[in-house]
Amino acid sequence: QDLGMGNVHQHTQSLASYLAHALASLRHANGSPVCALYGRHRHPHAQWVQGPIVAFNVLTAEGAFVKPTTVSNHLNNANIQVRDGVLCNPGSCMTSVGISEASVVQRDYLDGCGWDDLIEGKPLGAVRASVGYFNTWAEVDKVYQVLQAAFQR
Repeated sequence: QDLGMGNVHQHTQSLASYLAHALASLRHANGSPVCALYGRHRHPHAQWVQGPIVAFNVLTAEGAFVKPTTVSNHLNNANIQVRDGVLCNPGSCMTSVGISEASVVQRDYLDGCGWDDLIEGKPLGAVRASVGYFNTWAEVDKVYQVLQAAFQR
């Protein structure tokens, strides 16, 4: 059966939108967010301006960032494949989390991609969940459930 690009687009966008909104709704007992999301998931035309990718960081109940590698390790241990680090786009990651270029240069972090350290308490990267035509609603729910169990306090 021919899936068709329109059907693939609709499926992947629906899953990614669902995941983004689910992660945005995750709250600690004190009301603070569990996840900081990056992208245009709330744009009125998100299906046309945001790809089927959810990039995020996890926050503690106190608002501190959890290292992206810690988050990806929890997900990978649950057989959920994600990518962490600067996602080969260090300038964008720095801007998204509020790290100045001068801070990165000062710490001498400009010679590679995939870093997982914190600079001034901010992650030099994120976790990326990419949704494909083969993914299911159950798999997207599993991402939410693993993050909730591991990090929600």
